[in-house]
Amino acid sequence: MAQYHWDPATLALAFSINMGIIPLPMIWGGRMIDNGKGKQAIVIGGILFSLGFILSGFVDNLPMLFLTYGVIAGLGSGLAFTGNLNNILKFFPDRRGLASGIVLAGVGVGTLLCTRLAEYFMAQTHDVSRALLYLGIVYLVVIFIVQFFIRSAPAKR
Repeated sequence: MAQYHWDPATLALAFSINMGIIPLPMIWGGRMIDNGKGKQAIVIGGILFSLGFILSGFVDNLPMLFLTYGVIAGLGSGLAFTGNLNNILKFFPDRRGLASGIVLAGVGVGTLLCTRLAEYFMAQTHDVSRALLYLGIVYLVVIFIVQFFIRSAPAKR
């Protein structure tokens, strides 16, 4: 993104939009989980998140970055997050604290791993756009593999 001479404070707005968007799909995700569609919430969220990164790798203007990384990746993140957490909690109604703690620890570990992967891609390519594209592809491959191991909790009665 440095090749576009974008100001870091303005770039940070893309992250702020992403964080601000995350709560919005959580309502939709909660309804999906209540209807026994936790797996679908997680997979759709993962695809949107991946797509947001992939598309961010092709942008050349800030409004598109705000849309791709800010909105699309943010929607995916919120949907996948609520899908993971709430779907798992339904399987462990008597151990909700432990279950949510394990899920959130996984989020932390995943964030550390993704940061290292982003650093690696940046070091190899010296190009933020390509690093975002590669991260999006990795995320898409991961969600494709992980989806085979996800079960939806039964629908709410």
